[in-house]
Amino acid sequence: MIRRPADARSEAPSRAVPMQGSSGQARRWRDRLTASFLCAAIGILALTCCQENAPDDRRLVVMDSDPTIDLTPISEVDDGFDIAVLTRREDVRLLGLTIVFGNGTLNDEVRVAKEVLSVAGHAKVPVYAGADRASRLGEETEASRFLVAVVKEHPGAITLFAQGSLTNIATAMMADPDFAGNLGRLIIVSGAVDVAGNVPLRFRAEANVGFDPQAAEYVLRNAQRAVLVPLDITMDTVVTRADFERLESSGTLLAEFLTERASSWLSIMEAVAGGFYPYGSIGILCELDPSLLTKSSTRFIRIVTDPGSEDWGRTVVLQESDGRSPVTVWEDLDTERFKQLFMDLLSRP
Repeated sequence: MIRRPADARSEAPSRAVPMQGSSGQARRWRDRLTASFLCAAIGILALTCCQENAPDDRRLVVMDSDPTIDLTPISEVDDGFDIAVLTRREDVRLLGLTIVFGNGTLNDEVRVAKEVLSVAGHAKVPVYAGADRASRLGEETEASRFLVAVVKEHPGAITLFAQGSLTNIATAMMADPDFAGNLGRLIIVSGAVDVAGNVPLRFRAEANVGFDPQAAEYVLRNAQRAVLVPLDITMDTVVTRADFERLESSGTLLAEFLTERASSWLSIMEAVAGGFYPYGSIGILCELDPSLLTKSSTRFIRIVTDPGSEDWGRTVVLQESDGRSPVTVWEDLDTERFKQLFMDLLSRP
């Protein structure tokens, strides 16, 4: 640790400056101490300048999400864990969170996002409220305006993790024709390609698509450098009671917060699947560490938007482009390595 001049002064022994003797001797001590203080100050200034001018090679990241951890006993919790995971990655610079309707009301989701960031020690990360319902597709919000501005400011450099419905992102695309081209990567945790969906009474639809199928169709038709992270891969891993016990044993404030808030949801999901699915964290960690992936493909994807169709909300793979941009679809991962990385990150102080 570099000692500041003030600290050095307060810790200097009382006998450092002689109180007796010639004025010349006292003056020499004062000169030596002054020189020491100046050297320390110059050193601190130089270090500060070096830190400010040092290149920052962290990944620039924005997350669009609908976090609801512990809003009710049956609230999904994975989005809260996603935020926590990002805050524990030293190779990531989280520029902001944009919030979209979905798992809860927009106001509740904004509050939850800020709470998770605060507990994780990242309270300064801005949170922007977006669309509060699907009918606001195309209407600008503070979230869509932020998305347009940050992508324009950092062309080609932003990785955008889409963890909820795609209303905010579709609106940003509509507002700025260059948005899709300027976005570095778009990781979409959504859809169900070769497995059933998870929307009650609409089992061909996945939930994030089902919140706003029109937005999902618009984004998947027009996005560039997009990745789809469907239920096919996100339901390969579950967070179990044993995982919770390990997190609790780490003794960190963040781990305690997450396990306490997610306890009710874990109990519900234990009866269904042995634990809950860390949907979004699979998208985050596989993007940041592609070696976790074991299978992917390039597809042309369409979303069925006709509410009268029995296929409403279905993720359809097309054989030809039909004017669409290709989408990379992640299909399988090394579940053991993912779980180890996921647990290690959330156990960090």
